[in-house]
Amino acid sequence: MNARWTGAALALGLSLGGFVPEASAQNRPARVDLTRPSDGYTYYNRAGATIEDHDAAVRACAARAAGLNQMVDNVIMPGLVAQGLAAAQDGARFQANIENCMVVGGWRVVRLPDGIGQRLFRMKPEDLSPQLATVVGVQTPELGQIIRVFGNEAARGDTIWGAMPAYYGEDSLSLRSVDLENLPAAEPALVPLHPDRQPPRPGPAIPVIQLTADNVAELPPETALVIIRVVGTGRTNGEGLGIGRVGFRALPPVERRVESDPVEGFYAGVRWTLFKGSDRERRESLIAIPVVPGAYRIESRMNTMEYCLGAPVTEVKAGEVVFLGTFDIAGPVMGPDLALAPAEAFLVNDPARRARLRPAAWRNGNQSPCGLVYFYALEIPGAPFEPGYVGGSAAAVPAAE
Repeated sequence: MNARWTGAALALGLSLGGFVPEASAQNRPARVDLTRPSDGYTYYNRAGATIEDHDAAVRACAARAAGLNQMVDNVIMPGLVAQGLAAAQDGARFQANIENCMVVGGWRVVRLPDGIGQRLFRMKPEDLSPQLATVVGVQTPELGQIIRVFGNEAARGDTIWGAMPAYYGEDSLSLRSVDLENLPAAEPALVPLHPDRQPPRPGPAIPVIQLTADNVAELPPETALVIIRVVGTGRTNGEGLGIGRVGFRALPPVERRVESDPVEGFYAGVRWTLFKGSDRERRESLIAIPVVPGAYRIESRMNTMEYCLGAPVTEVKAGEVVFLGTFDIAGPVMGPDLALAPAEAFLVNDPARRARLRPAAWRNGNQSPCGLVYFYALEIPGAPFEPGYVGGSAAAVPAAE
């Protein structure tokens, strides 16, 4: 038997027997399910990390997963924390979100062979932790298989993001070894609501104007306008992206009196039909929305998957006309395609705005408090990162010397 495998097995206090190393991470299944933790006996690994780094990262991610915030009547209410940590830990989403958080933070998921994993899992946490300390920081895990690293999966059309599986992944060695009581405050810290946003104002909401090529020129010239095109297939029935103004809940509310008044957030999705269709059916929507000037981030995929761990963000100033791009939410790469042709065609009867039209200047890595069912990060390939962001793809970028 190879001496280095024998040494690694002894470091874990185990006997390999006839174990044969599994294939590399390059052979892992291409499709990723962001709604459930990885199968098998797993632990988290990051080259150079100590067991203290490991435990602190797991606890920080557990704090975010257990401290989800929900919007109720426009008031931020404690989410799973209100039900107690024990209730939170019983849920599949708690474990899935911890794994998503760890992966965005630059950690790798390593799966051990069942025999070895079972023996480790039966240990008491205080005995398991010293065993994991020998492997959480190695460059190349010698036991088991790296089965997951961050790969910007949220930008792929085949990623599973909206399922609600009854799976509890109780074989995570990392979660078993770490004390999850008295968790730290979730980061980033929850931004307090502006007092005027609580409670909600009575009366019916003012609908948003349905802009067309024929009426867009009627908007006041100082109005900030964003245009986005979303394409999909018959399978992606009504799916799309939630887009919102950064930090809007902490700012004074914008009073809307008429339909053409700007908004602070909107949903951009492919058109709904009564039934889902086939992958051969092409659907698309082009949405033009007057917005309050500010920074706008892609917040979520429908109301299930939130990009609070890192989202694309772009600035929109007063009077600007910004094309956010064409997003193919069913494609192998969501995009966006920033070619202006779709927006130019929409503005055919508004030459003044057409002359001011520009593509969005996206940046990756905008973070926010987490508030939906599942969370992860979404990146636009090739876009720069927000200053100080070290998650997702940026976690693999060496520090500047």
